[in-house]
Amino acid sequence: MNLLLEECRLADVKIQNRSTIKKIEKESSFTVTTDSETYATESLVIATGGLSMPTIGASGFGYEVAEQFGLKVLSRQPGLVPLTFSRDDLDDFSDLSGISADAEVSCNGQSFREAILFTHRGLSGPAILQISNYWQPGNEIVINLLPDIDLTETIKQWQEERPKMELKNLIGELLTRRRCSSVVGTVVPQQAC
Repeated sequence: MNLLLEECRLADVKIQNRSTIKKIEKESSFTVTTDSETYATESLVIATGGLSMPTIGASGFGYEVAEQFGLKVLSRQPGLVPLTFSRDDLDDFSDLSGISADAEVSCNGQSFREAILFTHRGLSGPAILQISNYWQPGNEIVINLLPDIDLTETIKQWQEERPKMELKNLIGELLTRRRCSSVVGTVVPQQAC
């Protein structure tokens, strides 16, 4: 930060705090109108952060200005974020909070094989954070908690060798009993945090 401030001082940059930009226009140069002054400049740099941290002042302002001047703006969505469960899913998965597992997580043709973490709000961990870049509301995320096992073949083998054993007990041999009691096939998060 000090380096940036020193460079600004050397370039005779005026730093204006606590000003609200009311309007930006461009003819031969940019004109920026604030609530207190109007500035003219040959170039304009906007650094507003992203939409994910409004509590620190980030907003969609930079995107709005880009769109105003005809720049192509891609749809905005959170990325590298944990995923939260719906209220119903929270009840089903609350006992798993704090458990991590190696898993393969897939969505929209992308897959990541890394750890996932069940949290008090939903899912996190490296695989979840990566897949969040490919997830859109309404998309399904498939989590394979047994990525090294062909479960169909394993179940067929169990049916032959142990036909009277309950499936949940057999799967419990592959997962801890705590995981087995709550984990059910596909997890579909309702929203990104």
